[in-house]
Amino acid sequence: EMEKHAFDLVRMGRRDEAYSLLFSNKYENQKRIYSAGIKEFDVELSNLITHRMEDNRQQALFNGLALTLLIPLLIISWIVMIRAVRRWHANLSKTNRQLNQQTQELGELNRLLDQRVAERTQELENSSVALEQSQAFLNATGHMAKVGGWELDAATLEVRWTEATYRIHEVSPDEQTSLDEAINFYHPDDRPKLEAAIQQALEHGAPYDVELRFITAKGKHLWVQTLCQPIVVNGKTVKLTGTFQDITERKQMDILQSAQRRVL
Repeated sequence: EMEKHAFDLVRMGRRDEAYSLLFSNKYENQKRIYSAGIKEFDVELSNLITHRMEDNRQQALFNGLALTLLIPLLIISWIVMIRAVRRWHANLSKTNRQLNQQTQELGELNRLLDQRVAERTQELENSSVALEQSQAFLNATGHMAKVGGWELDAATLEVRWTEATYRIHEVSPDEQTSLDEAINFYHPDDRPKLEAAIQQALEHGAPYDVELRFITAKGKHLWVQTLCQPIVVNGKTVKLTGTFQDITERKQMDILQSAQRRVL
């Protein structure tokens, strides 16, 4: 401010006052104070710059140290991750190969199974045809010989007849006959004999072969021969099977021959 005031005095032509002001003790004191302030400011600024530079140096050193430690960790992490990915890829490839192999094996098994099913189906069809032919032959033979078959379940007493047996009884194959109904076809005087034979077969597994008088559903009087062969499992009768034959003609012939012998 004193220098500005001195310049103003010079511009106004008051040079002597200006020189007196610039060379006065007050101005010299002000310059010393200003110079001391400048030096103090320079020192503080220098110290500040020095501290900042030291801080920056330490920060740079820390950053460098951290980077030095971080880079190996990153490299190790990448290596570990790459190895894990490679192992995963290898396991995945192995699993895919196993799945492909299993798929091929399953395909082969399915092919063999289909082939076996087709063969078995053909065998069953052939067996069915053979069974039908055999059944037809047996029915024809039974019809000519007047021989049928029968079964009796020991647990349920359910009766099963063949076609020839139904024909001899003069009953439709669509009708289901019980054991009591089957026995009622026999002559009343012969029923106890048949009942006793069936009882022995069921309780003791004893076979029987009896000739009995018989009355069909249409009232025809016949002579029949019924044979039984029990099926025994672990000492217990589980089923009775047998044959049933119309022997009326043979019986009549026997009676005729007996009469002729008596006459002679």
